Amino acid sequence: MKKIYKITGLDCAVCAQAVEDELKKLAMPTSVSLNFATGKLYIETDASDADALYAEILAAARACEPEVALVDTASGQLCEDAVKKSVFNVPNLIRLIGAAVFLVMFVFDALEESGLFVPKSEDVYTVLSITLFAAAFVMIAHSVIYKFLSNILKLRFLDENFLMMLAAIVAFVMGDYPEGAAIMLFYQVGEFFQKLAITRSRLSIQRLVAQKSNAHNANTALSPDTGDITEQVEAAVNKKAKSEQFITKFSRVYTPAMLGIAVIIGALLPLFSGENHLNWGYWIHIALTFLIVACPCALVLSIPMCFFGGVGAASRLGILFKGSNYLEALARPESIFFGDVLGEHASADIRALKTLGIKKTAFLTGGTSADAEAELRRADIDEAHADCRPEDKMGLILKHSKSGKTVFAGKDTSDVLALSAADVGIAFGNAGTDEAIEAADVVLMTDEISKIYTAVKIARRTRALVAINIGIVMVIKVLMLVLSFLMPDSGSLVLAEVADVGAAIIAIFIARTVLRYNPKPPAAADCRGHGRG
Repeated sequence: MKKIYKITGLDCAVCAQAVEDELKKLAMPTSVSLNFATGKLYIETDASDADALYAEILAAARACEPEVALVDTASGQLCEDAVKKSVFNVPNLIRLIGAAVFLVMFVFDALEESGLFVPKSEDVYTVLSITLFAAAFVMIAHSVIYKFLSNILKLRFLDENFLMMLAAIVAFVMGDYPEGAAIMLFYQVGEFFQKLAITRSRLSIQRLVAQKSNAHNANTALSPDTGDITEQVEAAVNKKAKSEQFITKFSRVYTPAMLGIAVIIGALLPLFSGENHLNWGYWIHIALTFLIVACPCALVLSIPMCFFGGVGAASRLGILFKGSNYLEALARPESIFFGDVLGEHASADIRALKTLGIKKTAFLTGGTSADAEAELRRADIDEAHADCRPEDKMGLILKHSKSGKTVFAGKDTSDVLALSAADVGIAFGNAGTDEAIEAADVVLMTDEISKIYTAVKIARRTRALVAINIGIVMVIKVLMLVLSFLMPDSGSLVLAEVADVGAAIIAIFIARTVLRYNPKPPAAADCRGHGRG
């Protein structure tokens, strides 16, 4: 039995990975895959009791993330409901009350420091101030505190909850009560807007894809296994690109490394600074800023959202990727092979592909040499091979794959082996056989070769956005570290948290820009000099 759940209440891709790892320990599911970008949990199980499965999964997920909610997609609950629930709930009300208490005390502290407010008893006011700031902190951070304590009991220390709590606790210990509470306030506000932005992004992608879904499903010869386009987009993103897999693994090393560096900054550097003991506060403050800046959420979030947007943008234009890994692979193809007639606009389409830097185009056919030669001249391709059996096509693909990524585009049953052998197999869905569509990694909803140009451009735009997001996040982190050294006593902890949250939200909105991307092949005049003759 296969079950798909919509999952809410996750802060970032790192949290999602922790939940997935926890669910994999359960006996009931035989396969578990959680995709943060789509907000979907995929479960395969031999269990027949759906209610028992749901209860077990929910309990395990909430042990990691207490605000997790699961909805069986078969129930038909809309994503808009999840947005409303993420805003109007008891935990958010408690946080709001805590924020109000913090702001009142912050104003009173500011008035006292300026001399506009003089308490009757300084000692009483100090105790009251510490108590109320602590109460505000607990109300604002109650979910983080729960995760922090739960992770300690499980001997799992290295996530963003641990980093934020450690920074806030040390700030309290050092007597920076307003700053300790402010760290958590801005963290929670940032998490709220980050969740909202992610949910809105998912809705935007789903709506754009849904606009084309019914028309494409009605007018194409997709096999029953291919199903609804919207569902396929979400399933595609579940097949992670190498960049996504790398960043998830990288975060497992990155976080403990950052914690180690923070310990060195706060505990060891003062010993070699050559100054007196008062210097400890300076270095600990810098170490706390470093902990906040080092939080990996923005970095981990930036990549899956870009690929989700890229797959969604392609689907909106009639290009169905069966995995974001294929989107990544299509960004830099070295050669493209075609398999039965290229179409009347083939010459212009091939020339357009040449402008992308494709080094070789070839036509593989089971027909005669005369047919192959005629197609070579008409379509302006580099090579044509006649009398090709299915295994011959596959052999040519494997031969050229040694020198770079290969793409094969076909639509017949005789193309299945070549489609499977290529780095990226593309099937023409309008007239393609079920076998070819099933074997392909990408399905074009029409028989237009120009769609391959569009697919490559979207793949390149997606990878560029990934690089831009990573660059922005890292620049912000480095700048904050520099500022923490230059201005360690000017609210750098709060500023670091604001910058980290801002980086995450910027990454989300940059990822969304690919949704409206609709590259057009250059006009025939612009392609001159890129093809043969």
